[in-house]
Amino acid sequence: MTENDKPEGQNRVQSTGSINYLLSTGLLVCASLSLTAIFAGFALLCVSGIKDIQLQVRLDQIPAAITIHWGALALICTPVIQVIIALVKFSLDRDKVFAVIALSILVFLGACFASATFL
Repeated sequence: MTENDKPEGQNRVQSTGSINYLLSTGLLVCASLSLTAIFAGFALLCVSGIKDIQLQVRLDQIPAAITIHWGALALICTPVIQVIIALVKFSLDRDKVFAVIALSILVFLGACFASATFL
């Protein structure tokens, strides 16, 4: 049985397995990076000490807070990266319906991030 003789359902199942692998790998990488940054920030906070922090200092002047902030931001951006991976995969597979769905989700996420930033 050649590739062209397979029913379309089998190709879709095979494609679903590869997209699940890509998405789980992306989730694992993003979560690992963000947790590493957060733990590094907490370690930096423990090493530098809390007693040196004054009440009137902005958080962007504390290196530990900056590191924790970037780790949390990476964790927040994980779903966006997942949608981008799905969009690329569906576009390469020429699956127009799911590519349009992924693109609309990406636009919606972008609008939500923009409104949270500017409002």
